[in-house]
Amino acid sequence: MCRLGPAFSSFTLLAILAVCVGCQPKPEASDARPSETQAADAAASAEPAAAASGPLAKLEGSRTDVHEGANEIAEKGDDATKRAAGPILVKRIRAMREPAFREELRPLIEKANAASNLAPTPEQVEGQLRQYQEEEVIKLVKISGKIGGPAIGAYLVELTQEKEASREVRQAAIEALEPLRPSLDPAAVAAVDSARAALSGPPSGKVAVGEASVAGGKVADASAVVAGMAPGFRRCFIKGLKEDPTMTGTVRITAKIGKNGEVLEASPSGGGTLSSAVTACVAARVASAQFSAPAGGLATIVIPVSMTPE
Repeated sequence: MCRLGPAFSSFTLLAILAVCVGCQPKPEASDARPSETQAADAAASAEPAAAASGPLAKLEGSRTDVHEGANEIAEKGDDATKRAAGPILVKRIRAMREPAFREELRPLIEKANAASNLAPTPEQVEGQLRQYQEEEVIKLVKISGKIGGPAIGAYLVELTQEKEASREVRQAAIEALEPLRPSLDPAAVAAVDSARAALSGPPSGKVAVGEASVAGGKVADASAVVAGMAPGFRRCFIKGLKEDPTMTGTVRITAKIGKNGEVLEASPSGGGTLSSAVTACVAARVASAQFSAPAGGLATIVIPVSMTPE
């Protein structure tokens, strides 16, 4: 098997697999936690050895090539090489942020999970892929700040303003821009400083409570009671974001309602990369609710709650 190269280490792989909170081990596995040896073995066939030569050529090459080429240019490149590298790096970072790049990473994550005897759900795999994708983007953003130039400076400023970018990616762009500040115009400096101020505060997140589905007896106030839980759900999420500001996902709470409207049981499912503490907190909020008595007996209510960092 070929080696993975410096762009990916067994330590990084272990961090990615750590996203798989609640993953079930395969039946034959005695321990669901991956070892460094398992991670390295699983990663070993990730991609072929680099064929590109020369740092600029490497920027157009494989995932490993682009990191190697960018580091070489940052450390040893002359001004002309750095200017030429700028537009290419911007193009590669944009490409790495697309869903297609996650699909390139999927075989690597699948091999790593298999080597570690983990059996994640599809939603958990997506969480692993998104985390690894983000780590790759952040690495290249940080390197690009050492290369500089008009193209990189303009893109990094744009990235600090992009609301869809994660908190970590925006912070990485702000840090990468620090040595480039003298070359930025006043409006760009003001925009970066504004983004820094916004990100220096506590994390914030968006919580969307979907329409509750009711089975069994009709619960007249189901929608109103569920809507009233939103502030509690958001408190659960904000607390979780303080531990991991990248977590995101949709958790579905299945609540069994008793004949007097009390919640007999509330169990979470799904959750993406939301921590088990967050999903348990959401379930606990539902468990404390009081509904009107179901018409005709017991009822079951399923509540989807989507959480996204801002």
